[in-house]
Amino acid sequence: MDKPTAWACTLTNLVTLPGLGTVAGGRTVGYVQAGVALVGFGLSLLGVAGALRDWLHDGELPHTLTRSLEAGLLGISLYLTAWLWALGSSLGFHRQARQPPPLEPRA
Repeated sequence: MDKPTAWACTLTNLVTLPGLGTVAGGRTVGYVQAGVALVGFGLSLLGVAGALRDWLHDGELPHTLTRSLEAGLLGISLYLTAWLWALGSSLGFHRQARQPPPLEPRA
């Protein structure tokens, strides 16, 4: 992998969807990273929607940890885990790009 490709994979991992750049870099573990990120994003949205529902129903934000807030916190944790995992994969791409290509034997 060359340096521009490593940077493109890094930006894709960290700015768009964690795991997508890992897949683009040729590692199948990126599918798992993307799955964890998408589940985390979905749970985060459910948490926000639940908190808004509770806020509109009661007229104030909840003062205790409700099920929707728990789902939202779990979602944020999952997404952050996937993001950090994708960052680690991206750093691996940069280490791989720094190494000189192996010499080919002369025929």
